[in-house]
Amino acid sequence: MRRMSESVRRAAIAAIAVVAACHPHDVTPPAPPAAPAAPAAPAAPPATTRAPLDRATVVCDAAIRCGTIGASQRADCVAPDSRLTLVWGSPDLLGEAARIASGRVRRVPGSDQRCLAALATGACRDPATYGACGIAHELVAANVAPGGACASSDDCVAGFCTAQPGCDGACVAKHAVGDTCGANQLCTDDAFCRDGTCRARELAGAACNGDWQECAGGLFCAGYRPPSTRVDNWHRAVPGACRAPRDAGERCDAAPEDHCRAGLACAWGDAEPTCQPPLARGATCRWDDACADGLACVGLALHGVAEGHRHYKVARAGTCAPRLDAGDACDPTAFVTGCPAAMRCDRATQQCRSTGHDGDPCESSWITKPHASDEPLDVAACNSSDYCAVATRTCKRRLALGAACTPQAFGVEDEPCFLGRCDAATKRCVSRCAP
Repeated sequence: MRRMSESVRRAAIAAIAVVAACHPHDVTPPAPPAAPAAPAAPAAPPATTRAPLDRATVVCDAAIRCGTIGASQRADCVAPDSRLTLVWGSPDLLGEAARIASGRVRRVPGSDQRCLAALATGACRDPATYGACGIAHELVAANVAPGGACASSDDCVAGFCTAQPGCDGACVAKHAVGDTCGANQLCTDDAFCRDGTCRARELAGAACNGDWQECAGGLFCAGYRPPSTRVDNWHRAVPGACRAPRDAGERCDAAPEDHCRAGLACAWGDAEPTCQPPLARGATCRWDDACADGLACVGLALHGVAEGHRHYKVARAGTCAPRLDAGDACDPTAFVTGCPAAMRCDRATQQCRSTGHDGDPCESSWITKPHASDEPLDVAACNSSDYCAVATRTCKRRLALGAACTPQAFGVEDEPCFLGRCDAATKRCVSRCAP
């Protein structure tokens, strides 16, 4: 039975009292009010814990949204044995499970969900979106102290790892301001190496000489010009000044780095390149990263070098449009064909098709074809986790150390072993590491 509110209960008692006063002999005196009912047990709060994000779903949907693969490759991507190493990488060949098992790194509980949330909602060009992820799309914490064995700087609690790819090295502590530095000794993050000594990184407004580490984090060296010994353009080095990234509308360098603030890109296709926000679908675009997330500057073609700055000249503007998919018509001569990164615009069919992965047709990565510098290099090479097999001219997964292999001609054909070489005597994949 519902319990009356206190105000309603009091009003009811008052009404009965009025009736009794008017008819003192006709109305039975009211019984004393019942004691309030015991408070009901509080209802269970609604569940606020969201269902865990599914790794394959989030990773593959982000790859489609950001132009790594086409929508037609989604089923291949989410498969447990996906061949799309351009999305998933090669944790098995890199021995990442062994690094965790050995204790060199440890998983951070719950970090996989934080990483997946970043991938699901983050901007495609924001490094923070992918910086949230580590081994197998989760964060790991380093466990190796200076002096301990490591395979990657991610293993080191402090400092860096001296290992070459696929080899073991040792964790070395970074040196602070005033200490020695060099090719084999790095400085702490607040310092940079000059003339063998770690020096403090410069603040905004300070003079700089073009070293990318010279300015403090978040700043860059603006206006620096290296010296030139050309007879027709001889000049000494021109110092620059450390400053924050450029804002919308500010003139940008166009090449090699635009130094626009996050969310902007250098409109290097314009006569006067400036930092600009992303363009919407249907907009005319004149630079390759002009368009908003999920779009590409489809059809952009280049020819020659633009006067007045250091970038290529636009021969034909493109249009901001969704990326193409397998079988879609494309222009193989365009600098931006519109095909996803996992596909190429086939010159014969002028359609997008899968490339670089296990089973795709290929050419050795050593093959080079004469082409103008303002045209994209059109070689059907395999991704780094695969090699182009001579017998079938299709991509095959590279082999792990110790696996049986067939040596291929060095400098002509791809190496079949991952971070190693195929030993001609044993016909086994062996490490390239120095003894």
